[in-house]
Order: sequence, then structure tokens, then C-alpha cells
Amino acid sequence: MMLRSQNPTWLRTLILLFVAISFHAPVQAADPWAFFNNIDTTDTATAKVRLEALLLEHPGFYPAHFNLGTVLMSSDRDTAASHLETATASPSITLQHDAWYNLALARFGQGRLEDAMAAATKALTLQPKNDETTKLRDELRRIALVRANEARLQAEAEAKKLKLVSTTLPDGHVGEKYDQRLQARGGAGNFRFALGAPPTPTPAAPTTAAGTAPPAPVAVTTPPPAVALPAGMTLDADGRLHGLPQTAGRHDLPIVVNDSTDTNVHGVVTWVIQPAPAIITTTLPEAIVGSPYEAAISSVGLHNPKWTVTGLPPGLKAAVEPGPQVRISGIPTTPGTVTLTVRADDGERHANGTLPLTASDTFAPDVAVLPPATAWAAYAHQLGVRGTPQAYRWTSVGAGGITCKENGQVTGTPEQAGNIELPVTIHAAAADGRSRNHLVTIPVNPPPVIDEATPIALHTKQAINRPLKVTGGTPPYTWTVHQGLMPPGLRLDPDGVVRGAASEIGDVKLTVALEDRWQARTQSEITFSITKRPDDEQKDDKKKEEDKQEQKDQQKQDKQEQNKDQQQADNNKPQDQQKDPSKDQQKQQDQQQKDQAQQNQPDQQQKGASDKEQQAEQKAEQAAQRAQVLNQAAADRWLDNLPKEDRDVLRYQLLEGGQLKPRQDGKTW
Repeated sequence: MMLRSQNPTWLRTLILLFVAISFHAPVQAADPWAFFNNIDTTDTATAKVRLEALLLEHPGFYPAHFNLGTVLMSSDRDTAASHLETATASPSITLQHDAWYNLALARFGQGRLEDAMAAATKALTLQPKNDETTKLRDELRRIALVRANEARLQAEAEAKKLKLVSTTLPDGHVGEKYDQRLQARGGAGNFRFALGAPPTPTPAAPTTAAGTAPPAPVAVTTPPPAVALPAGMTLDADGRLHGLPQTAGRHDLPIVVNDSTDTNVHGVVTWVIQPAPAIITTTLPEAIVGSPYEAAISSVGLHNPKWTVTGLPPGLKAAVEPGPQVRISGIPTTPGTVTLTVRADDGERHANGTLPLTASDTFAPDVAVLPPATAWAAYAHQLGVRGTPQAYRWTSVGAGGITCKENGQVTGTPEQAGNIELPVTIHAAAADGRSRNHLVTIPVNPPPVIDEATPIALHTKQAINRPLKVTGGTPPYTWTVHQGLMPPGLRLDPDGVVRGAASEIGDVKLTVALEDRWQARTQSEITFSITKRPDDEQKDDKKKEEDKQEQKDQQKQDKQEQNKDQQQADNNKPQDQQKDPSKDQQKQQDQQQKDQAQQNQPDQQQKGASDKEQQAEQKAEQAAQRAQVLNQAAADRWLDNLPKEDRDVLRYQLLEGGQLKPRQDGKTW
């Protein structure tokens, strides 16, 4: 029988079982302990394979989940944490405790400090007197406090820096007086504001003489481009911007701020000048008696104005919702021409206007402006008629590469971007006999162009939701990867949005393509420039130093920890193991023989004195441990009552001036 690569689960299962058999320790369905006890966790590679094979046969065997999670802690923390979480459901309190303990270490390794603290706290609730678990919980808590203190210090340092606070200003209006002040903070005070961008440094080309090393590049500053305030405006040195704006538009004003020590900072302040309030609609489409009608009247320079429209013909009404437009709709019942009086008012400003509206008893195209087209792409739209239901025929001489067929279908290929004014004639059925000439407008967009000339800068492990840029064309667009592969962790969806989180650093080039509504196609090469997040780099460097120190410390503590772990394991054995009568009887006999041998030794008195000293030392150690628990409880109460902002006191009172780190080694069952 041949195994197909399309079924990796079967292949993986057979391989794991084969490896398990090759070690002469088959998985026993009835007694998994026999197989489990022969697994040497010090050989992590072999232990991983054998534990996985055991879990294939016994997926609910908690000790195997625990040990597999433990051996994977240094190589695959995510998988390790998953197995350790499973092990926390064990009915054995001791195994639960050890699983929570190791899970705390795994979560810390994942960078999930709060989850690590929660796991350590859970372990401590299971074994409240476990000194090692208490130490782990305290170390995690101390690390959290140190980081919080560092964040506070960084925030305070940032707050002391000179900074331009104003980034946007309230909108102005053409022809209306304007008076606002820019704001700054930090620095040495006595701020002075001016218009201007910082100079741009450009590297100068180095020159070399024969046989000499090239000199270091010299930074040459290019004067900033000249900038000016909008016409009619003045910026005073104290930050006051005032005047009478004359032209509408958006302005990104480069501002430089100096303090009393001549420290300066540059920033950009966005200011929008709205046009003077006005009704900008000048004509309305013709209404047809007996046919549904809809039109819009637009305004500028107002914020969500309320509208008043009077003079509407019978059958038509105006919407009451505030907004930049008001919609006229309904079915007119009487032919004739009326003059509408329109007012838009936002409470502070208003605009008035008049518009003629004709209601005709003839017929007209259903729309005056057709959906937009794309230059040099095939276009099609079906026109309808507003009027009495009857047969109609269309004729047109065409314009700009577009014509109208007899059935009202507008087709063709636009010859250039812009607006096409297409003349059409509607002929009614013979019983009516009338014909009417109209102009319909077709907006034509330029062909689409992908506008991603510069590399797209990203950081690893940073979630993004970035649309690719395109100019021209007619939405909707459909995007695809034409050639190459997206960076690992990222994808390009058909709507043109790059989603995901990059997992690898480097520059990745690929070709993307898009197609617009009218099948106008284009493609372009784009580049993703992916770098490691700066904070990740700092964490990695710091972690390397901590790992080196941790390795040195660990070597010194291995023997002590092994003895302590053995003693801990003996104390935490189930009661049925601790109270085995045969074992107790054997221990008593061994102790009696030992005592008898000691009595026959010449240095019996010295041994007795030594035993008393050891007992005294044990009592002192137990007293010290109880004192440590009491001190920790007192420290916890003090911590809960301490103001959050007093992190310096917290550092020196609790942390002894340094940052501790949990050991990254886990227990095995």
C-alpha cells in the first residue's frame, strides 16, 4: 500500500508509532505508566517523539501532557503552553500545581507577564506553603512592578521634552475673522512660535585620493522650502494665528517652537479653511408627471445644516434630516415650472438660494448622469425612460467614443478622461408621436495606476490593515498577486488591503495586479521592507544578557535545587504512598540498626551533639520560612495600599534595587 502525501496525519501517526517501537518500548493501551516511566526527559528530542507517540494512544494522559510541555519550553513555547494547560486539569493536586508552575514559566517566555502571574498565583493556591512557587510569584510580581516603574519614568521624561501640542486647529471660514493660539508644553517655557520646516540633511559624496581611505561622509543641510501662511493670516511669536482667510482649502503648516534655552522642536499643524456658506446646486433635473422623481440640493461651508425648501410642486417633498444635502422626492401630479426657495442653516451660519424646477407631462431619461466609465475600457449602461408607460426608441449621433443604441443601451470605449456629454433623442410610440432631445453626462476616469513607488515599511509582529494605493480607474477594484509571494504572515485580499503580521525581516518584492469595474487592468512591482520592532531588538539584547547570567547562576544552584525538589516531591506524595505500613516498618528497622551502630562507635557523644545542632538549624530554618511568609503577607498588604505613582519607593522597598527573572527550567513529573 502506498502512502499519499496528501494525508500527513496518517503519515505522522505511523512514523511516531514506528519510532516508539524502535525504542523497544511499545505503547501499552492498558498501562501507559509502563511506557511513560521509561522515557528519559533529559534527551529532549527522543522524549518529544516518545511522548507524542504516547499521547496518540492516550490523549487524556495528563502526565504525558505535562512532560511534553516541559521538554518543549525552550524550543516551542506556544505548544508547550498548550500541553501544560491541558495538564492543569489533572485530578492530582501535585500535578496540577507543577503544571501551573511550569505554565507560568512558559507564559513568561512568551512575553505574557500578566498570564504568567495568574498561573503562578493559581499554583500557589494549590500549595500555599511551597517556597519555590512563592519565590516565582514574587519574582514575576517584582518584574511587573519594575516595568511599570520604567514606563512611568519614561512617560515623565517624555512629558518634560519640548513638544508642540497643537496638531489641528478649529476650521476657519472664508471671509470670517479667525483668532486661535498654538499650544506647546515641556522644555524651559517662554515659548516662541514661527513658521518654518527643519532643514533637510543630505549626505555629500566623499572624495578620495589615491592610496587613502575614503573620508567619513559629511552631512550637508539643504535649506527648507519656503512656506507661507494662507492669504490674509498672521502668526505672532506667542503662537496667535489671526486674520481674515480668503481662500478655502486644507493647509499643513510647518511650525518651529523655541523655548528660553533656544531648544527647538518642529511640527505640523493642520488647518482647514471652509468656503463661505453657499448653495452650490444651480439646476435640477426635469420632473415627469406621474413618474417617480429624485434630486439633491447641495451646500458648502456649513456643518450638518437644517434645510427649508418652499415652493415645491404638488406631489414632491423635501427630506427633513440635517446634512450637507437635501433630497427632493415624490411623484409630481401637475405640469408646470416653479421656483424653489432654499435655506440651509447650521445655527451659526446659513445660506440661501433659489432654483427653478420644471414638471413636464412628456418623458425624459431616467438619469441625467450615468455611472462613471474608465478611459479606453469598454463601457455599457442601460438607459430607462421616465414617463407614460409605452414603447420608446432611442437615437444618438454619439460622442467621445460612446453611442446609444435604439433600445437605450449606451456602449462604446471612451477616448479620453473627463466628462462626455452624449446627445440622445427619445421617440415615443406612434400613438404618442412625440420626440424629445436630451443630454446625458458620462464621467470618465483615467486608467488605474498602482501608486506604491516607495517600499512599504513594516515591523515584525505588528498587525496591519493597510490598503494599497491606486489612482484612476473605476471602483470596485479586484486585486491579485500576479508574480511572487507575499511576505510570511501577510496576505493581499481581493479588496486590495494587506492584512496580517509579518514574521520575518527583509525586503520582499512582488508584482500585484488589479482590475477595475470595466476590466481595465494594470500591474506594478511593490516592495515590502520589513524590520524588527525596535522594542523587540532591545528586549532581545536584554534577554541575551539575562540568559547568560541566568545560565551561570543556574549551574551553581543545580545541586541545591535537585535536593530541594526531591524533598518537595516527598512531602507532596499522595497519602497512600506516604503511609505505606511496610515501608514505615522497614524504615524503623533501618533506623534502629543505625542507632545501634552509632551506640557502638567511640564518638557517640560527639555524634549526639552534632544531631542536636542539626535539629536546631532545622528549627531555625523553619522559623525563617514562617517569617518569610509573614513578611510577604505584610508586603502584599503594603503594596495594595501604596499609591500607584510611588514606583521609586516600590522599587527600593520591594525589589532591592534590581530586576529579577524567573528561571526558565521546568519541572518534570
